[in-house]
Amino acid sequence: MFTSHIVLALAWAGYCILHSMLANTKVKQFFRDRLGDAFRFYRSFYLLTAGVLLVFLVKWQIGILTNWIWQPFWLQYPVGIVMVIAGLAGIAICLRKYFLSSAGFKDLVYEGGTPVLVINGIHRLVRHPLYLSTFIFIWGMLVYHPVWSLFVANLVITIYTLIGIGLEEKKLMAIFGDQYIRYREQVPMIWPGMKNKPVV
Repeated sequence: MFTSHIVLALAWAGYCILHSMLANTKVKQFFRDRLGDAFRFYRSFYLLTAGVLLVFLVKWQIGILTNWIWQPFWLQYPVGIVMVIAGLAGIAICLRKYFLSSAGFKDLVYEGGTPVLVINGIHRLVRHPLYLSTFIFIWGMLVYHPVWSLFVANLVITIYTLIGIGLEEKKLMAIFGDQYIRYREQVPMIWPGMKNKPVV
């Protein structure tokens, strides 16, 4: 059982690394040079690949023999459900532009659009509301169903995301410059009300 959880952690780490590699600027430039006009479908390929692999990974994880972290009790169920619903609601709010805006849907499907810094709506509370919502969702799942396999997956996803946020922040500052630096000074990174670190 211990070995299967180590393999699970490695599988999630591998998925996260592949996810980052396919989103890497140099990797995208490599494919842009070789695909020509067809590169505009790269984002569709990226999302399809990530989605299919995620389904297989989650399906495999569900089948792993695992144990309870703690003995379930009645209070965890309503708390877990509230967290899961809140997380899903946050994710839906963050993604709504892809369904309500033709430009947003185009950005989701095609590569090569002009980046736009979104600082209104939920982005006035935190700079990365999608990641916050994801954290609330996955840890809410653990509260509802506290098993070691889910804890391992959540831990890898959380560590990967926190590292990724740091890299993404540097990328955003490179793209948007002073506009993003001012936004970064005014709005917390991941948790509403948390004090920001000085910009370096």
